[in-house]
Order: sequence, then structure tokens, then C-alpha cells
Amino acid sequence: MPRERTPSFVVELPLRTTQTDERQCGIILRAAQNIYNAVLGQALNRLDLMRASAAWKAARAMPSGEPRSAQRKARNEAFDRVKKQFGFTQLEMENYARGCAAGSVWIKEHLPGHCIQTTAKRAFKAVERYMLRMGGRPHFKSHRKFNSFEGKEAKSTIIWRNGAVRLAGMVIPAIVDPSDAWQRAALAAATKYCRVIRREIRGTVRWSVQLVQEGETPMRRETRPGVVGLDIGPGTIAVVGVEQGEAWHEEICPTIRHPWNALRCVEVRRARHGSVAAGRQPGML
Repeated sequence: MPRERTPSFVVELPLRTTQTDERQCGIILRAAQNIYNAVLGQALNRLDLMRASAAWKAARAMPSGEPRSAQRKARNEAFDRVKKQFGFTQLEMENYARGCAAGSVWIKEHLPGHCIQTTAKRAFKAVERYMLRMGGRPHFKSHRKFNSFEGKEAKSTIIWRNGAVRLAGMVIPAIVDPSDAWQRAALAAATKYCRVIRREIRGTVRWSVQLVQEGETPMRRETRPGVVGLDIGPGTIAVVGVEQGEAWHEEICPTIRHPWNALRCVEVRRARHGSVAAGRQPGML
């Protein structure tokens, strides 16, 4: 039976890493990048061969019919048979990724098995979206553009326990704000799986963990039912609570100040310079 799906939300926390932690995480990330590119290339090749086959063209020629109709079901089954024939399935791509990892000593040594599966799934889903015309043709990821890897479940590979991430023998503490009530409520939920992310901020590499939590996102503020009127202007917004009898007026993006006076001075100087230049006679300095 397929696993029951439940709602999820994400909590991201910065990690307090050492140079050894960053080096080890970088090696894991590089290994995942190699697996991603290998699976991506293989999936694209299989997709091109599958689209060029007679069976695929015959399936495309079948009438699509209405949703949940017999014609739609028969057409989908024909496409599924072609996908299995060419090995264009998530399971086949995961098996191909395991074979690639087994053929490389350093990838097998540094990249956990669940990370291999999730990376292969990530590459396959990118090609599948391209097949369904939900996105462009995916490209191979360079080292600078491949910036995350994730586990499959919370109890293995990437483990979140007692405010720290446990990965490949490392224990990396996260930076948690004890005064943040929303963060406390979010961390109280069950963790489905973890994702480690690398970001470059102002030339400095920062590592963080994303916890995919089970349930609905906790509310930051209490909501009350009622009718509210909004008057949105170019730079301000006015809010009136009809039933609560409250009203307030706020600026939109108050931290952004447009330099109108400075621009006006620049325009005046340009206009004066242009008029003076237009009034000059030949030979005059």
C-alpha cells in the first residue's frame, strides 16, 4: 500500500559548523552532484529513445478522452508500458544510481544510501516534469549550483536529535532561538526528513538544515473572524476592522526611501547644462 500523505512544513535553522564539518559536507555534496548528473544524463537519453519509438507514437495517437474515462485509462496504461519497456521509472533510475555509486569507491564511501535514492529521485522528477511539459529541459548541475542533499526519513542518514544534525559521524549543532515562540512550536512537531543546504552569503559559505515537519504550519499570530476593509495606495495602506472597530495606517516598505529630492536636483542640473550648451556660439569656450 502507498504511504499515506500528510501535510508538511519546513523549518530552516543555521548550523554551527567547523572547518572539518564543512569539508565533510562539501565532499558529500560533491558526491551527490555526480550522482545527480549521471542519473540526469541517463534519464534524458532514455526519454529521447522512448519518444522516438513506435510504441510511444502509437500511445500518443490514442484518444485521450475525458478524465477518469476508459479511453483516458487505456492511454495512460499504454504510456506506462512504454516507460517500463525503456526503464523510464523512478525505481529503475534509483537502481542505476546505486550501480553508479558501487562503481566509484569515493562516492560509495562518502554518500549514504538514502542520499543516493533521494538524489536519483530529484534528477528523475526534473526529467519527468520536462516530459510532461511542465518545465524546460533540465541541465547538468555544476559544483556551484548544486547546493543541497537530503535524507529519506528522520531515523537514518541525516538525523535530527537534541538540537543537532547527526550525519556521517558528525554532530553539528543548530542555532536555535529560545525566545522564538513559533520556532519552539514548529520544532515540537514530528520530523519527516532533513535537508542540508549550502549557501554563499557575501563570499562566505553558510550551512543550514531544513527540517520537513509533519502537520500544519503554526500560526505566528492569533487570527480573529470578522470583516476587514483595505484601502491600498501607491505608498500606504489603510486597514479598518468593521466589527472590531479598529483602524490603522501603514507605509508600504517603510525601509525603502526613494531619493526624490536628489533626483530632482540632478534633473535641474541637467536641464541647466543643456540650456547653456544649446546657447553657445561656435568658437566660444
